[in-house]
Amino acid sequence: MSQPSHPAPSTTRRGLLQLGALLFLLLGQVGHAQVVPGALDPGYRFRSTTALVPKAMSLEPDGRMVVMPGGVGGGSGVHILSSTTGARETQLFSPSLSTTGDRHVLLRQAGGRLIARVASVQSGGKTLNGFGAFHLNGSVDGTFYFPSMPAGATRSFAGAADIGLGAGERVHVVGTGLPFGGANNAVWITLDRDGNEVAGRVGASGEQVLRVLEQADGKVLLGGTFTTPNGTRTLVRRGLDGELDSGFDAVLPGSASVIRQMADGRLLVSGVNPTRQRPFVWVLNTNGSRSIEYDLDSMVEGISANSASVVDV
Repeated sequence: MSQPSHPAPSTTRRGLLQLGALLFLLLGQVGHAQVVPGALDPGYRFRSTTALVPKAMSLEPDGRMVVMPGGVGGGSGVHILSSTTGARETQLFSPSLSTTGDRHVLLRQAGGRLIARVASVQSGGKTLNGFGAFHLNGSVDGTFYFPSMPAGATRSFAGAADIGLGAGERVHVVGTGLPFGGANNAVWITLDRDGNEVAGRVGASGEQVLRVLEQADGKVLLGGTFTTPNGTRTLVRRGLDGELDSGFDAVLPGSASVIRQMADGRLLVSGVNPTRQRPFVWVLNTNGSRSIEYDLDSMVEGISANSASVVDV
């Protein structure tokens, strides 16, 4: 039986798809993922449009994929895809809860609770802006953060740029101008697994914090713009008490848009070099020195200088 024809992807889009596949293969050591060499599975097909491309994903224990902010047959929100075919099974969140900004966050805690960076959620007459927790049926989890809010209150984390999970499923929220920081201050807030505030730290005026990752040893990597004794840096490491780790000094060619820790403790960092207008992918040693630099120019076909970016790995 003949198969329906599909238009050939553009050179730029083909190049971006190849870049994503390349990074997936390079990062077999990241987390607990196992990379199995071989061709793409022709039976698993996720259809999307150029304007609605998934920006965050979470894998369920049964093999289903949760994707955000949409792009499954139109619409937006968060969707669950079949583990065998990639077809949409359920749309969890309504389009009004889709995120804005350059970072889309979808984290999974034990028991299936999803924490997402969203515009606004409501529970019990209270409103929380910036992020929220959800059950797999799409309903808001009113036990996350809401109990700490007064009746009828609105709390805004609209400046949240990134959210990360740490040991004990604690939650790190970073951004600029969050509730107790000034409009131009970088802020890093730590919550326990149920959203209760544990600690808050405010950086110097003019600093930015855009990415967060807690390492296996409990130290926290922050991506953004920071003033350190060694000069301005786009990636720093701090203890949970907020103290700068002086034994870590990473000199990157641009902002760190993706930060991952590999199984051997080294770090995979990627972003865009503003001088060359090209993406960079580096592996850093545990002290921040460069271990590997991947030459994307020679490894990836069809990437143009003005269109390349690394969204996630």
